[in-house]
Amino acid sequence: MVFLYELKKLAATPALWGFIMLCVAFNCFITITQESGAGYPNFVSSVGKTAGTTLDRSFQEMLAAFPDDADGFKAALQTETADARDVFENYDIIEIGERYIGVHNADGKIAEIFRNKYADMQTHVDSLAAADESMSLYFGGGTYYLHQSLFGDVFGRLLMESMLCASLLTLLLFGYERSHNTELTAYSSKTGRRLLLTKLSASITASIIAFGLLAIVSLGTYFTLNDFSGIWRSSVSSGFNKMHDLIAGMRPFTTWRSFTVLGYFLACTGISIGIVAAISLFSAAVGVFLRNTYVGFMIVVLFNALCVVAPIAFSGRTFIHYIFTLSPIYLWGLRIRWFTDGSADTLWKNFELLGLAASGVLFLILYLTANKHFARRDLS
Repeated sequence: MVFLYELKKLAATPALWGFIMLCVAFNCFITITQESGAGYPNFVSSVGKTAGTTLDRSFQEMLAAFPDDADGFKAALQTETADARDVFENYDIIEIGERYIGVHNADGKIAEIFRNKYADMQTHVDSLAAADESMSLYFGGGTYYLHQSLFGDVFGRLLMESMLCASLLTLLLFGYERSHNTELTAYSSKTGRRLLLTKLSASITASIIAFGLLAIVSLGTYFTLNDFSGIWRSSVSSGFNKMHDLIAGMRPFTTWRSFTVLGYFLACTGISIGIVAAISLFSAAVGVFLRNTYVGFMIVVLFNALCVVAPIAFSGRTFIHYIFTLSPIYLWGLRIRWFTDGSADTLWKNFELLGLAASGVLFLILYLTANKHFARRDLS
């Protein structure tokens, strides 16, 4: 009952709804004006519904049966798929790891971890080659743009907005009693001070709900204009999909396990929800320590800024460089590489899961410490 009452406090906050509506309007505007895949990508998706997503002889025969179109989409897809090859065959990903070691001038344990990681990935790459994993349709020649659009741009906006929303609503809820002059009454007993645990669960729940609301409208608009229905079963490691960075250039999209596009989408959604919950937990810890909501929000912002600056300040020859890249805000920046071997800044396998787990443990410790401090605080 108290939990629902805490949620009701947030639901009755006009500024929160105003922020969510502003984010939704912005996302829809960007999608409608700049991110419509109408045309070739949607044609490819329609082909996928009929011909499937595996680039074999059957696919070519069924594609040939499609009527010719004035835009030349069929001819373009026939050319692209006829020239498709298994990009994982003879692909040496260990060499990528050596480039990353070289750019950091890393040695010792760091170089060893890099080499072990890419040796493990090479084993997986060889299994992908044996399974012809890359011989999959995705969006054909439009794959790189659509993949970057969805998992880079759309998820980037959605997750950043949700992180901000999570921090704001959590700090608002933890500062509610003070701002409404009910602090002395609500926290006058040990039982009352346990209300903070209810506030924490309500804050995390509300943060996830806010993410859900933003996702339903924003992604709903995106998928209305960009038809993914025919390619959900494609492998996300299709030969048409690429990873790009300044060190390794364009290279195949390699993940630690085989994902369909739908499976990858759901996995990224799960990581996003975890990051939102982690930010809410950290904001709760700050909200308990600091009685001023505005100062608390500035602390959250400064902490995230530190997590962005620290990897730049510390050399890639030190572990601290890689530790800070596991922070929620840095994971947001690496979203286009989730579940892949990563980049020069990702030292460990499954960095997104490791970062999420580490952040959760650290923020929980901070929260429990703040809670213990609050239990002894004189509120008068």
